[in-house]
Amino acid sequence: MNGPRTMVLAERRMDPALALLVREACGRAAIECFSWNGIDRVEDLAGRAALALGVLPAGVRRIPGELTGLVTDQLPGLPLVLVAEEPLVRPLVSLHDGLVTLLETPLTVARLASCARGLLAERVPTSGCEREWWPLATIHADGEAVERCGYQVGPCWIGALDCAGPEDGPARSIPWLRTDRGVAAMLAPAGWLPPDRSEPGADPGSGGCLVELELASDRPHWIFHRAGPGDVVGLFSAQRLPRWTELGPRSRSHAEPIRIPAAVGDVVVLFTPAPPWVIDPATAGHPIGEGGPALLDVFELELRRAPFPFACLVIDLR
Repeated sequence: MNGPRTMVLAERRMDPALALLVREACGRAAIECFSWNGIDRVEDLAGRAALALGVLPAGVRRIPGELTGLVTDQLPGLPLVLVAEEPLVRPLVSLHDGLVTLLETPLTVARLASCARGLLAERVPTSGCEREWWPLATIHADGEAVERCGYQVGPCWIGALDCAGPEDGPARSIPWLRTDRGVAAMLAPAGWLPPDRSEPGADPGSGGCLVELELASDRPHWIFHRAGPGDVVGLFSAQRLPRWTELGPRSRSHAEPIRIPAAVGDVVVLFTPAPPWVIDPATAGHPIGEGGPALLDVFELELRRAPFPFACLVIDLR
């Protein structure tokens, strides 16, 4: 991940224990932490600062003055994360097109690191490729290296994880992405190539497990297409009942696409195959509740311990 990698930590109104947690989260997300007293001028951080973090006291409905000045006067446009000292409608609330993010307490290292990773993710390339499928991993990769990437696409954070596994292992899948009229994410066999869009009847889902997020309409929808026997596809949201709905072949009795209204806070997960260390996302305290990047942190750790052919896509609607 390129670009600025410094968080401005506004400590003046912050409990020391929270400041310690923030520094730990910065270390996990590979971010430099710059302590700021809320008074000194910090314009010299322009080009280095990637986001700022402060506290929003309980009952306060306006951004504290020193933080407003920081992101409008000293470092205009700097994304601001506010730790709210009262309950929120969701653990993470994104406002003003992602420029302001509210985090609910009690805060965890995993949730804050996940939030930071999402805000620091690169924008998806737009040089004409948004109408085409493009791979999020090296197509001809060999060996046990683990590849990971994350992008911002409109209101979404999209992350991918891929591992070819041992040379004598089974065939792997490749994560693919397309971003026209919304988001389409697919796990396809390693030998698959995108169809020619000019061909009549070309089936974009012929490559494998496919999920689309339709954003063009007034009400966004998830569209879950067919999935193979080894694919796991599911929708998680702390605001839905049940919190986790599996939409892969084990829960589907027909091949028609399934449409579900999308909502902020949804996290859609696709992976194949299902490894033995995957915990049921319906379990309390599951890392998926901390956000898409936190889930990939857990998967990546396990893959590095014992590499095997594995592919995963996560779409986090914020």
